[in-house]
Amino acid sequence: MSIITISTLSELSTQLDKIIKNTPNITYISYIDGEYGFRCLWYNGFVRHYTNKQRKSGNLVVGFCFKGNTIFLKELCDIIIEYKETAFNLENIIDDTHIDNDKNDHRIDSTPCSVPYKGTSGWSRYNTTGLHSEEYESIIDSFNFKSIIFTIHQIGHTMYVKNCRSNIIGKLNDIPIDFGRINDNRDILLSYFKPNTEISKIKKNAIACFIRNTNKCPERNLPDIIYIPLIEYCKFKKIHLNIFFDLNPVDIQESEYVHICNIRENGVLLIDKFIDICRESYIFLGADSGITEICNTYTDCNVLFYESQSPWGAVNKNIIIKTTQELISEINNIMM
Repeated sequence: MSIITISTLSELSTQLDKIIKNTPNITYISYIDGEYGFRCLWYNGFVRHYTNKQRKSGNLVVGFCFKGNTIFLKELCDIIIEYKETAFNLENIIDDTHIDNDKNDHRIDSTPCSVPYKGTSGWSRYNTTGLHSEEYESIIDSFNFKSIIFTIHQIGHTMYVKNCRSNIIGKLNDIPIDFGRINDNRDILLSYFKPNTEISKIKKNAIACFIRNTNKCPERNLPDIIYIPLIEYCKFKKIHLNIFFDLNPVDIQESEYVHICNIRENGVLLIDKFIDICRESYIFLGADSGITEICNTYTDCNVLFYESQSPWGAVNKNIIIKTTQELISEINNIMM
């Protein structure tokens, strides 16, 4: 697997030309955006299933992603083309998430959709979902790949594909793939989403913690009755604590053993760096959030899952905690 970094979309055309000259039969995986958990689900479910078929057929798999998102494609692609920015230039993007209910079709709407809730957490379509570049789409269309997964936008439980009618999300040997009509596709998403259960036996003197703090479903946040005792515990035990913030940070002072990991760019979490830091930690504490799923999928951390008032499902071997006492007890057990 190799990674090619590009600075402009014209470089994308150049790189694809070079690749195709050497290997004519390539499969192209466009980017998937949306909330972290759904993104993880798509790549580890449907895209994994799709790329496995392509590799068995002898096709070279090429994937495109934004900066800090290569982790999603590393096991799935032979070549990754990473755009050096976290999103396309705001002046050249179009919000493609307007639904024309009368015509049952997803059309381009040049008027940006409103953010579906009000607040100060910083959440916006710019750093989550629904934005595409006409220049990028035109480049991909010009190659007319026989096998391709189109650009997919996931907003909550709803999937959007540019100019898509009836859920066509790609092609396989020039045959359209209709996600809605192939009965086993949704099962594929779930069956291939298998978080890592090979927990590291090499003890590390570090814990990672992602503090979810947003007004989007605030009942799913990680409360201070959990993370403040964790901070005090790590100071007392001299354990390094790597803290990640949501878009809305909380007031925590760094110290010898408490480290604030500022790994966002333009408001976007750089997943690759997040995973690198988590892999250097022995325990991860996460809230009712998609970022917990990502850590649970791509690392061998002992994952502690704080069960909120409306849990959406801790997975596999996660240790569920509900109280401060349970948190400290589980950490003691793991670190013994």
